[in-house]
Formats: sequence, C-alpha cells, structure tokens
Amino acid sequence: MPDPIVTDPILTEFVQRLKQRAEIAEFTLTPRFKPGRTREWTAHLTGSVNALLHVQAATGTQGSWQLSKEIVDDFAGSGRKWAIVLLVRTSQTGYLLPALEIRRRTDSGDWALHGGTYEVTEGPTLHSEYFFKEFDTLVFRLLTRGML
Repeated sequence: MPDPIVTDPILTEFVQRLKQRAEIAEFTLTPRFKPGRTREWTAHLTGSVNALLHVQAATGTQGSWQLSKEIVDDFAGSGRKWAIVLLVRTSQTGYLLPALEIRRRTDSGDWALHGGTYEVTEGPTLHSEYFFKEFDTLVFRLLTRGML
C-alpha cells in the first residue's frame, strides 16, 4: 500500500526526516491510512521503538491543533504504547506528548472537545518538558524514554 497523501509541507518534511532516522536507529515505519486525512500522519513504529505515533503540524501563527477524539480513543484501546507529536512552525520543533499526558488533558477537560476533536493550543496545557527544539531530540526521546 502506498504512503497516505500528506499535503502539509512541514509534515511532509517531518515524515521524510523520520524515515531517514528510522534506518539509522533500527526501527521501521508502517503508515496507518485514514481516508481524507491529508494534514496529519499516523504510523506504527516497530523495532527499537514499538509504538503508535500520530503527527500534526500547527495551523496559524500560534500553535493550535485539532486532535481527533477517534485517534486518541483508537490509540488508547490499541494495547500498545503511543504518543502524539504536535509540530510548531517547522518539522524540527514541537511537542512529543506521551499517552498518559494526553489522557490526563482529555479526561480533565483541559482540551475542549468540539464535534469530535480536541482543541489544543500552545500555552498552559502544553508543558515545556514535552517540547523539543531539534529533530534529533525527538528521536532520542522516542528511543530512550519510550512512551508510557
């Protein structure tokens, strides 16, 4: 199956970078296709990293994302480790949010749910401890911390 079509240039660059690092870090990427989703990317990582990963690029000048409740629920029910990456303005900066943090924010209502999507914006509900300024920092975190 061909890779899903991604139209966002930041996200496209991110996926290319991750594919390059995957070869070096000994993990593989298997994209999970969801029809009609061209501004986000989801994959199963196997090997040195074994988890589900969902990635979105921010819209607007302030980071904001519409995170699908369907994706969060699907990942939570998968029985696998998982995380979400929210990219901010480039393919090299953003937030790597582990499953427990996402569930905490969605369950507490910190991220408002509107029409099947959680509204996430930069600010107090995205802690700096999850922020990465370089792509290699993201890969290092995926390899060493895992996604618990």
